[in-house]
Amino acid sequence: MYNIGEEHKKREEQQLRHEVTMFCFDFCINNFRTRKLDSIEQACLQHCAEKFMSYHIRAARIYEQQMLLKEDKQRQLLSNVLGGVGGLGGAGAVGGLAGAGAAAGTGGR
Repeated sequence: MYNIGEEHKKREEQQLRHEVTMFCFDFCINNFRTRKLDSIEQACLQHCAEKFMSYHIRAARIYEQQMLLKEDKQRQLLSNVLGGVGGLGGAGAVGGLAGAGAAAGTGGR
């Protein structure tokens, strides 16, 4: 069965692999004297990829934490607003509006 979430995740993983490859290749490979990587280039690529992924994972965790904090603040604000509306009279306010209409001669028709 086709799952949009899985497809999106695969695309993100491919994009991340591409970014790591391009960044580390540009950073670590400086010459093309031989067909194989020398030991310095191999070590650089390994270190670069590990560091890139480590920072990516850390940034994702921090982003997730910030989004959770933002959601909590929004929930608290909404709770305060909704709690305040109920505290201002709730159904009594509606009744007050109907009473005001009746006083103006427009209620009850």
